[in-house]
Amino acid sequence: MTRYRLDYPPSAGVTSGPTAYWGQRKNGTKYLTPYALAYRASVGRVVRKIMADHNPSGQLSMRVSVHPPDNLTRDWDNIRKVLMDALVSLNVKVNKVWLDVPVLLDDSNKYIRREWVEWLEVVPGGSVELELRDIPRGKGE
Repeated sequence: MTRYRLDYPPSAGVTSGPTAYWGQRKNGTKYLTPYALAYRASVGRVVRKIMADHNPSGQLSMRVSVHPPDNLTRDWDNIRKVLMDALVSLNVKVNKVWLDVPVLLDDSNKYIRREWVEWLEVVPGGSVELELRDIPRGKGE
């Protein structure tokens, strides 16, 4: 089991303002904003420390405990998108060498076989607790 305490993610549904995840160029193409890239980097710093000796492989169970920053209504899909993009885009340390090896190869049901989300009390600034567990072969199918 691997557990992470992460900053509260920006919402993929916010498309303007200082906390926007996506930006759009004049030609219509989308890009990740500096705010989104900074979030990915912060996830990377936390996860890299923990992943130095453990790299989940195969199928995973994922538990997410969300501590929102306020009492506004939230859309889990937008939070999940940002969190999963951050985990898929990471580089991790394998045998004392930093490699372009994501924590998750992708966020499909091929790897994440069980997912549990719980909404907890509001905390200033918000946070997310992420727990990943390997599922023994034959148990996740």
